[in-house]
Amino acid sequence: MFGLDPLFLGIFLVTIAIMLYGLVRLLIRAVPKIQPVPPTTTLTAAVNALDLPENDDAIFVVTPGGKIAFANETLRDWLNFSAEVLPNLEHIARRSRPSETLLSLCASPSQARLSIQGLMVEGISYVFPYEGSQAILVSLRRPDLSALTDQDSNVSVRALDILTELSKSMTASLDLNDTLYAILESIERLIPSDMSEITLWDSSQNVLVPYGFAGLPDVDRRLEKSSLRYQPNEGYTGYLFQHGKPLLVPDVSTYRDVAPARERRNFPIRSYMGVPLKIGGESIGTVELGSLSRESFTEKDLDVISSLASQAAIALKNALTHQEEAQRIAELSGLARLAQAVGSLRGFRDLFSHLVESISPLAKAEILGFLIYSEQRNQLAAQAPFTGLPDQVIGIYSAAVEPGTPAEMALQSQETIIAHEGPENKALKDLGLDHMAQAAGIRETVLIPLTAGGRMLGYLQAANKIDRSPFNDDDIRLLSIIAGQAAPIIENAGLVQESRRRATQAEALRKVAALAGSAATLDEILTFSLREICNLLQAAAAAIFLIEEERHFLRIHLPSLIGR
Repeated sequence: MFGLDPLFLGIFLVTIAIMLYGLVRLLIRAVPKIQPVPPTTTLTAAVNALDLPENDDAIFVVTPGGKIAFANETLRDWLNFSAEVLPNLEHIARRSRPSETLLSLCASPSQARLSIQGLMVEGISYVFPYEGSQAILVSLRRPDLSALTDQDSNVSVRALDILTELSKSMTASLDLNDTLYAILESIERLIPSDMSEITLWDSSQNVLVPYGFAGLPDVDRRLEKSSLRYQPNEGYTGYLFQHGKPLLVPDVSTYRDVAPARERRNFPIRSYMGVPLKIGGESIGTVELGSLSRESFTEKDLDVISSLASQAAIALKNALTHQEEAQRIAELSGLARLAQAVGSLRGFRDLFSHLVESISPLAKAEILGFLIYSEQRNQLAAQAPFTGLPDQVIGIYSAAVEPGTPAEMALQSQETIIAHEGPENKALKDLGLDHMAQAAGIRETVLIPLTAGGRMLGYLQAANKIDRSPFNDDDIRLLSIIAGQAAPIIENAGLVQESRRRATQAEALRKVAALAGSAATLDEILTFSLREICNLLQAAAAAIFLIEEERHFLRIHLPSLIGR
């Protein structure tokens, strides 16, 4: 072996590197440059080659592996994506319901109906060759239901199928809330809007009660009964209800025929559309849509929602009738349970427990219980249990009823007290219950008199309805029926308790008298007598004091002492 000079070796390696670099440069110049065609251009050409009819379909292409390689402008508009951002399959699936249906369209050629961004669409997918493999093209189209209202058009089987599907969803349940939810969801799937609402006529208060969606779609969306109330002669809602005609307002700011109701003027809608809900010539409510943009709704949209409203009116009428029947059954069942109160009576507290438990499902109030008047103590006092009030409050929830006072006059008038203003009500102040009502957190209350044989026994009190709506005529009617059933039960229970108390007293006196005539000692007689007295009076401690005549003072009788 011979060694190499390090300097010579370094020069040799550098020379070789320079020669290789020059060779690569020559090859690059000799071979022409190949420009790859952008995938979008290639896919656009491939999609155009399918010769699809021109329309407003949303189209995207899924390549093997589930990657979105192409999405047209319509799909980007639906999903609120800019032209620079390409959505992925997860983005689209997350905005679809059911998402499994969309994924099935992307997996193989098929046809299905689903919702994108809450709007109903019909989807169809195709297979076409792409880059030596196969890709799936998915086309999504919003259905056109305008033919249903056009007498000169042939109604398509697909349009009828869609309306049949929506009608089935609206009539699937007799529960009112479920029906309202299904109707609002069906309308939302057909016509995009920023506000959708259904109002129902409340004949007891002569107002229209609105219902709408609250929360985010697919997160915590729920049906909500609004605290607002619309008058039948005001605003767009009143126009629909009174005239029974649809209303289309392209621009709220320039429309002068009808003005929005005061309750709606704070909501910045720019265009509006609404139709009445009528069945058999009777108006039962309205369906209304609003948009933040001008001219968002068309005459075709109005025709479509009018077609849907007839089915919605039938579904709502059935649900309302079912709700009324269910309420009547619940009332009768609750009143039947009241009659069982006396049979299971073991004490006054047991009686009121049974009564409150029986009527709570009917009254639907946060606070419910009985205020009973005691003639011996001249006092109106709450009886435990009192739903919604803690025990420490029940113990002090009372008012003195002295002769000749406004409290006695209010009590003896035997009139129903309806305090919409809560503790500020004059009748509550006359009874002396205003401070206790304020301490108990009462916003609104009703006191129904309990009378039996013309004698005032007290009140049945209900306060703060669970749904936060005011007490109406139906509530007063039901509470009056309950009070009418409960009053004789309470009176009879009181008479039974009084009879038992007197019988117990008589038996105790008989035993004491019998013992006094026996050969028992004085200590035994006094001890037994005092024990009987304690039982009668429910006393925890008792003592007998004997007079010592010689010393002129009272001496406690220790052998009979109770509670030491």
